[in-house]
Amino acid sequence: MLAAYVEAAARRREAAANIKAQGAVLTDGKLNPWCAIEAAAVKTLAILALRLRLSPQARRNAKPDQKVEMSYYERMALEGDV
Repeated sequence: MLAAYVEAAARRREAAANIKAQGAVLTDGKLNPWCAIEAAAVKTLAILALRLRLSPQARRNAKPDQKVEMSYYERMALEGDV
């Protein structure tokens, strides 16, 4: 999966370089095909980043922290009543 992420990053970088060199719109008025390639690579990067847990949202625990009730005796020990 990491290899796919690196390949997508390289594809996005290549597409961005071609768009920078040729422009987003070609001389005939059509959209540069590299724009679609870059968009697909960015989408792939976003999906793989979540799966590889590279983003803060992916690293967050799926289950919220569960509160554990303290027993009466544990509370007494903390308050110094024991």
